[in-house]
Amino acid sequence: MDINYHIAFSPRRRKPVLVDDVGERLDGLIQEKAEELGVTLLNYQRKADFVYINVEAKPDLSINQIVHAFKVHTARHLRREFFTLRRLPSMWTRKFLASTAKRMTYRDIRDFVETQSKRA
Repeated sequence: MDINYHIAFSPRRRKPVLVDDVGERLDGLIQEKAEELGVTLLNYQRKADFVYINVEAKPDLSINQIVHAFKVHTARHLRREFFTLRRLPSMWTRKFLASTAKRMTYRDIRDFVETQSKRA
């Protein structure tokens, strides 16, 4: 039986950088990594300052492995392809929201994003 995960994470300093060409490239990278991991992408939403991903995964793949794979893959490609992103100390914050709840509201995700510092 597969596990349904809700995942959200933000760019470092909550910079609204996930727009235009960067955002479109991120969309493709997320899809590419989901296929590589063998997880089913149930829902994916990108805002300027955060990413929300809902995936279905085999139980032998931990949530930490999934999040790490998405963050590393996307950061590597985005920072290589878009020079402006290299000014950030890192692409993503260390924190992420993960839940196995049946439903996750936009407010839950937004509340998490709001707790992310804009300074560090």
